[in-house]
Amino acid sequence: MYGDPTYTTSSFVYFQLSNFMLWFSYFLAVTVPAGSPPAHYKLPPDEFKQPQSMWRKYCIKCKNYKPERAHHCRKCGTCVLRMDHHCPWTNNCIGYYNLSYFLRFVFWILVPIAFGFVYYTQKLWWVFRIRNFPSYFISPAKLSLYIVNMLLVSFVLLTISILFIRAVSAAMYNQTMIESWEWDRIQDNFFTENFWIKIRMNYKMFYPDMPDPIPNLKSWKVNYRILKKDTQIPLNFTFEDLVFPYDLGSAYQNLVDSLGPIYTWLYPFGAPSGDGMTYIKDKLEEDQLGLPFPPDGVNVDEEGSSTGNDDDNEYVMKNWSNYMGETLDDFGVDMDTEDYEMNKKKL
Repeated sequence: MYGDPTYTTSSFVYFQLSNFMLWFSYFLAVTVPAGSPPAHYKLPPDEFKQPQSMWRKYCIKCKNYKPERAHHCRKCGTCVLRMDHHCPWTNNCIGYYNLSYFLRFVFWILVPIAFGFVYYTQKLWWVFRIRNFPSYFISPAKLSLYIVNMLLVSFVLLTISILFIRAVSAAMYNQTMIESWEWDRIQDNFFTENFWIKIRMNYKMFYPDMPDPIPNLKSWKVNYRILKKDTQIPLNFTFEDLVFPYDLGSAYQNLVDSLGPIYTWLYPFGAPSGDGMTYIKDKLEEDQLGLPFPPDGVNVDEEGSSTGNDDDNEYVMKNWSNYMGETLDDFGVDMDTEDYEMNKKKL
């Protein structure tokens, strides 16, 4: 009744299998490349006729245009398709072709760690139940080992769970971690004058023949924010009305687009079947702005003019950090290659 709990044979087998899958997934996450654009990649012929997909950057280091959603990794020294982030654990960029490998690796970390958490929970619960027994029932060294291991296992389980949930949550919206960071930046700056000055500049650049500097934006919810008389911020438009162009409308469809078919999610070699350079954009008809993502692109890093009001001051891409203190540089992006200058000349 009060015996020291131990693993059953079946639990031991499952634990060893999960360990094998962990190391095998880690090997694949290290060795499978994220994918890079072809050496002489060319933009599609009608690229500059479709405003919602026009945002392109010219990589001064690869001497080539980047496909949509690609970034240049300063550590790998190459442009990465649908770059998610550079992972120091695998010393590899996470992108279009290996995001599924990375998520399986993180998942298989959680499984044996969860085994350990349950195991040491049982051990400490047994210690608690025999707390009134003579001290020789358990040695101080063994008790200390249980406590220290439980703290270590709990810490790893918490931190890896946060990483896994964060990566999966982004994939459920068909966003990379970089795009999720970008989405948060836009939300943080949405009600700043400078942000909307940039959007108006972009709209005028894309639609020079339109009589108005911006379309008549409408919202499905009431905006209770009080705006000044000469504001550049639309009155009846909220952050929730913005459209992320790669969102396919459901978490399942987004996960399939990011990771491949559901039956391959736990398959060690499962991956998406696209080319990493072209993407479906089903929500463009809902996009009232008709601008690429991010809507303040081209002049995204220009400070803009300010009228002295604190609400006017926008945090630009190079100096903004999210709630975790991360900047774009923390994801491994080479900021020297994030320039839209070539696109300005092309436009």
